[in-house]
Amino acid sequence: MSTVFAALRGNVTEAAVMREQQRLAAEWAARQLQARSLAALAEAVARRQQLEQQLGRVGQSLRQDVKREAFRSWRAAAALSMAEGQLVTAARRRSARHCLQHRFAAWHAAAREAAVQRAKLHRHQHLRAGRLLARVFAGWQAAVQQEKDLQRRLEAGRARMAHMRAAWALDVWRQRAADSKVQQQRVAVAQRCVGR
Repeated sequence: MSTVFAALRGNVTEAAVMREQQRLAAEWAARQLQARSLAALAEAVARRQQLEQQLGRVGQSLRQDVKREAFRSWRAAAALSMAEGQLVTAARRRSARHCLQHRFAAWHAAAREAAVQRAKLHRHQHLRAGRLLARVFAGWQAAVQQEKDLQRRLEAGRARMAHMRAAWALDVWRQRAADSKVQQQRVAVAQRCVGR
C-alpha cells in the first residue's frame, strides 16, 4: 500500500508540476500576446500620427497654393488695369494735342487771311476782322468744348474699365476663396475619415 501511496503521491506531485508548468507557459504566452498587441497598437498610433501630419501638410500646401494663385490673379488684373489707364491717358493727350494743333493752325490761317484782307480793304478792316475773329473764336470755343467732352468721355470710359477690371479681379478672388473653402472642407473630411 505504501507503494500505491508513493505512486499516488508521485502522480499528484507530477500533476502539480505539470499544472505549474502549464500556468507558467500560459503566463508567458499572455505576456507575448500582450507585448505584440502593444507593439501593434504603438505602430498603429505612429502610423495615424504620420498620416495626420501628411494630411496637415497637404492641406496647408493647398491653402497656400490657392492664396498664391488668387494673389497672382489680382496682381495681373491690377497691372492690366494700370496699363490700360496709362494707354487711355496717352491717347487723351495725343488727341488733345492734335485737336489743339489743328485748331491753332486753323486760327493761324484765319488770322493770316484777316491780315491780307486788312491790307486790301482798309475801309472794311474792322468789320471783316471782327467777323473772322468771331468765326475763329467760335471754332476755338467749339474745339475747347469738344476737348472737354472728349476728356469727360475718356475719363468715364477709363472709370468703367477700371471698375470692370476690379470687379473681375474680385470675382476671381471670391471664386478662389470659395474653392479654398471647399478644399479645406475636403481635407477636414479626409482627416476625420483617417481618424476613424
